[in-house]
Amino acid sequence: MLHPVKRENYLVITAVGKEEQDVLIEISDQVAALRCTILDCRMTVLGEESAVYMLVTGKWDALTKLESAITEWKRGLDFEVCVVRTPSRPNRPGMPYSVNVVAADGPGIVHDLVVFFAARNIGVEDLQATTYCAPQSDTRVFSMNMILRLPATTHLPALREEFMMFCDERNLDAVIEPLRGS
Repeated sequence: MLHPVKRENYLVITAVGKEEQDVLIEISDQVAALRCTILDCRMTVLGEESAVYMLVTGKWDALTKLESAITEWKRGLDFEVCVVRTPSRPNRPGMPYSVNVVAADGPGIVHDLVVFFAARNIGVEDLQATTYCAPQSDTRVFSMNMILRLPATTHLPALREEFMMFCDERNLDAVIEPLRGS
């Protein structure tokens, strides 16, 4: 006798607004009340706005109630909220690598780095970038961390050499190494 495959249900919830933690508190309260689970969550302050995004799982009917609750809830607050259903992400083959970049800030750094890896069929799984003022000067510094998924066929020494040359041409201080603990 064949048993049906259990399909998990997922929602991606993104929210942007002025009150730093209110949106996170409100959404996580709704998620818990409906016995759903937050699988992944990030919150950050961007200028005067706060941004939250999360991946939530639960029974399909609970997620439907959560979607409705968020629709009602967002009408009363000053937040932009987007809710999207998504299937689970399949296990992706490849080797997880970490890339860290620091440089004097300038236009196009994120774009150039993403294009560099995309041209080599290397997927970006996570990207976090920020800027800050150097302590001894008024120089704005760019800092980025990426997690990549390298195809198993990637020739690592060649990739490392191409990447270092690419970074040298743009005056980027960078490291590419296997992701630890993955």
